[in-house]
Amino acid sequence: MHGRIFWTIDEVRDVVRAFAAHYNAEWLIKKNRHRSPLDMRAVWLEQTSGRAT
Repeated sequence: MHGRIFWTIDEVRDVVRAFAAHYNAEWLIKKNRHRSPLDMRAVWLEQTSGRAT
């Protein structure tokens, strides 16, 4: 994204969506014990699924 010239808003949207998908699936976050955001969400859902609402 950085330094790239976009000619349409659709190009920008596509690149941002691709970045977000990559970030959420692949990036390991230290505060998440070196897990990706998607992995942390799965852990959170597993832990909270048995709780009463």
